[in-house]
Amino acid sequence: MAVIDFDCTAPSSLPQGELANLARQTTQKLGSRGVAVWADRAWALDLGGEPGPEYLVPLDCGATGNCRWAVLASGPARLLGTVDGALIYIHAHSSGWPELTGYASMGAGDGVVTSYVYRNGRYVAKSEREVRDAAFEKFAQSYGLQSHCEK
Repeated sequence: MAVIDFDCTAPSSLPQGELANLARQTTQKLGSRGVAVWADRAWALDLGGEPGPEYLVPLDCGATGNCRWAVLASGPARLLGTVDGALIYIHAHSSGWPELTGYASMGAGDGVVTSYVYRNGRYVAKSEREVRDAAFEKFAQSYGLQSHCEK
C-alpha cells in the first residue's frame, strides 16, 4: 500500500497542457473549500486501469492539511473523481482499479476515513466513518499516519 500526502506532490510531476488545464478547470468548477488553492502539482502513479499514468492532484487544502484531490487519467485526459484527505492510501491490487482510502484529520486523535471505489468510470465514495479513541488507534495501527511517497 502506498500512502501519500501533499508533501509527496511536485509541480514538475503534473504534465503541462491538457492535464494541467483539466486540474485548473476542476478547481474552478468545484470551487475552493480550503485556505489554499493548488491544482498545480501532482503525484503520478499507475492505478492499473489505463496505459498511461494517473495523477493525484491536490486541488485545495485547509489549514489542517486536509485536501480535496482530483484523480486524473492521462490518456485521454479526464477526471476520474475526487477524493478527500490529508493522507491518501492506495491499496495494493492485482487487477483492475484499486480502492483508495482518504483520512481527514479532525484534531488530535479524531478523523474521518472515507473509502473510494472505481465504479462506472469514476472513483466514488463507498463508505465514510469517524474514527475516535479506540477506533482511531486501531486505524492508526492498521494504516499508519505517515506518508511514504512510494509507488
